[in-house]
Amino acid sequence: MSDADVLSFVVLGRPRPKGSARPIKTKDGRIFMQAPSQSTEWQNSVAEVAHRSCNGRPHEGAVQLFLSCYFERPKGHYGTGRNRAKLRPSAPPYPTTRSTGDASKLARAIEDALTGIVYRDDSQIVDEHVIVRWTEDMDVERAEITVRLLEG
Repeated sequence: MSDADVLSFVVLGRPRPKGSARPIKTKDGRIFMQAPSQSTEWQNSVAEVAHRSCNGRPHEGAVQLFLSCYFERPKGHYGTGRNRAKLRPSAPPYPTTRSTGDASKLARAIEDALTGIVYRDDSQIVDEHVIVRWTEDMDVERAEITVRLLEG
């Protein structure tokens, strides 16, 4: 594999999970699926950065996807006063709350945002690695995305 077979970029901002679509019934009795809107802005940011990072048409073959989503720790994880820069012993080592979203839904939002830009369809993802972590010190919330374009 050459460097040309790997695409890496960072999307700044709070990663947002893509929730499940819900059925909505209209006044005239029709039913349609409504997707949650909180992830739309995030997906647009991912798509924009991916588009700037790509150099052509979407890849047609298989891809590996490596995703790292970083979240800012809540202020309650730190002490107060002179200890405000120190983590409390009770601070959780990993972001496992609903406010950050689960790894699979974070991945789904990014996968969908890359569809049609980096690869033709997310069914081309044959190997995926997702990590969810806290940022360190004063780092910014972000997603680090690496796509390895596989043969064929």
